[in-house]
Amino acid sequence: MVVRDLSRFGRSARDLLNNLQALKDSSVTFISIKENIDGSDAYSQFMLTILAAISQLELEIITSRIKENRLARWRDRRIFCGKAPYGYIWNPKEKRIEIEPEQGEIYSIVVKEYLDLARSLNDISLELNAEGIPTRNGGSSKWFSGTLSKILKSADYCGEITVNRFITDVKGKIIGHRSESEHIIFEAPPLITRARWDRLQERLDSANSRSGRPSKME
Repeated sequence: MVVRDLSRFGRSARDLLNNLQALKDSSVTFISIKENIDGSDAYSQFMLTILAAISQLELEIITSRIKENRLARWRDRRIFCGKAPYGYIWNPKEKRIEIEPEQGEIYSIVVKEYLDLARSLNDISLELNAEGIPTRNGGSSKWFSGTLSKILKSADYCGEITVNRFITDVKGKIIGHRSESEHIIFEAPPLITRARWDRLQERLDSANSRSGRPSKME
């Protein structure tokens, strides 16, 4: 087997060794053009292992620099990583958070129906689904009372969107919280006043108390 360089044959030294062993077991000779080396003898395999380790280190350094650069741009508010909260959208040209008109209107309707008309979150979610109102994820994703509760509990809608609050694993699962000094705050057009949002929290807390569930701010 001939490859242009080692990086094409394994993402890490371990991958390379496993792949080389698989080729050896099948009596297949390995040749890397860039490094001008093959895996036909013990010395070649040793050199390939060293070169693979160096290649992996270089890749990790490059990846780290890319992440640092991305984080620096994020902190400077030049980019917005991930999706903006429901009701908002990132304008990359103007480098700012803006209201997404249709979603912003839905947010205001949900707040009014829950806070002013005293409708339940379950009834509101059923109505949104019946009317075919898409969630932030779009597609066949459905609205649930828990989804609405999380949105209504978020203080982002008062005009400051806080990001970089959590530590996540490679799958995106939250495994910890970052200190406030690491938080990044983006200014955004408010969709609700602070006074009205406080009233909203009182209603949510009251509903949780009546249902026997502890109140939890997310």
